[in-house]
Amino acid sequence: MAEQQAAGTRLQYYCEKKDAIPIKNGLVSLKHRFEKVSSRTAERTKQLNAALDESRVWINGVTDILTWLEEIENRIPDAQLSTSNVDKLKQLVDRVKTVQTDLTSRQPDFDITYKRGRSLMDRAPRHEIKKIQERNENLKKRWNAVQERTNQTRLAAEQALLDSSAFDEAILELESWIDEELNKNLTGDSRVLGDIDTVKALLEEHKKRETERLSKRKGLDTVLSKATKLASNDGDENSHIRAVCSRVSEKWNLLEEQASKRATALEGAKTLAKDFDEKVHEILDWLVEIEGKLAVSTSDYAVALSRVEDIKTELHNNRDKRDSCLDAGRHIQANCHPKAEQPMKHWVRVIENRWKEVEERACEREFSLLEQQQQEKEREEALFELLEFVAQKREELNKMLAKALPQDLDSVDNFLLNVNEYTKNGCISCSRWAKLNLNRRSSIVS
Repeated sequence: MAEQQAAGTRLQYYCEKKDAIPIKNGLVSLKHRFEKVSSRTAERTKQLNAALDESRVWINGVTDILTWLEEIENRIPDAQLSTSNVDKLKQLVDRVKTVQTDLTSRQPDFDITYKRGRSLMDRAPRHEIKKIQERNENLKKRWNAVQERTNQTRLAAEQALLDSSAFDEAILELESWIDEELNKNLTGDSRVLGDIDTVKALLEEHKKRETERLSKRKGLDTVLSKATKLASNDGDENSHIRAVCSRVSEKWNLLEEQASKRATALEGAKTLAKDFDEKVHEILDWLVEIEGKLAVSTSDYAVALSRVEDIKTELHNNRDKRDSCLDAGRHIQANCHPKAEQPMKHWVRVIENRWKEVEERACEREFSLLEQQQQEKEREEALFELLEFVAQKREELNKMLAKALPQDLDSVDNFLLNVNEYTKNGCISCSRWAKLNLNRRSSIVS
């Protein structure tokens, strides 16, 4: 660029005066173009570096979690219980609970890593999406498999403990679990609205708790059956046993009622999230089509302006659809789960910005076309004037050629003056024609 700048500057010193301005304009245009490409290159480099860093963080996160899951699997006891000793079974349950606590502590790390993978899929090249998705889903399957194995081992150990324990220990163990679940419902966030990914995650979590609760139902039946036998054998303990069973049954019924309400709320949230997600992607896909229409070029300015006007009308007519989508998003955002706050803000902002961007592009396209149309009109008027001038000069030249050549000196001088005047006017017109032709070429290039 520096060499071109220096060469252009030298040319301006040595060229004719009429060529200096086009050379200067060419240098300015080249400089602006170079700076634009340089700026875009720097921005692209920045984006690529950010993507590389994010990819490395995701890959390191996946590797770290998979390595940690291998260690956790080695700590999970065998599901085939080889003892009926109450103390050993209690130790086994405690070990499994410790593993579950560790899994719960790493749940945020898994969620962040999995979401980071999903985010990479949205921005990755098409040929890399499948690889990222495969690795991300393998991580999820491995995580769920370890959780499932841990839950099954704990349930089996607790069931064996119930079968081999005294009634009081069994009922207290079950009641303790019910109290934990009720406490989770009490301290947990009751809001379930959100984006489709968050709602699906909440549904998946609810299904896991549902599976665990159904398996606990077997333990409850075992305890109640044992209580019935004890009540029939020991009349003195009858009232105590019935009171304990009644208390546990009430808590169980409350737990099932809360679970049923949450399941209903989650289904409603899923419907809203799915509807919002469909509206968002429908609008985004439609905006891409609109941008494609704006990008189509034509040499007929009237047709191009008519097309832009149709696009602006189409945008105006679809504002209600956009507003409906934004209202739905803001409604969900106002009552959403904390995990869904950022995703909902993101989608609402994306719709607003993309719509505004396409509207601005349509207005810019219309302004550009109107400007080009006006320039074309001015060129046509100038061309018409030049053609009239050429016709007039041709007629004058024919008249001059039709006259006989002068024989005396005064007549020759007058004749030369007329020729010089004619040539001078022709040179002025040539410069106007060159300028007109240059503007026309610039318009075609743009």
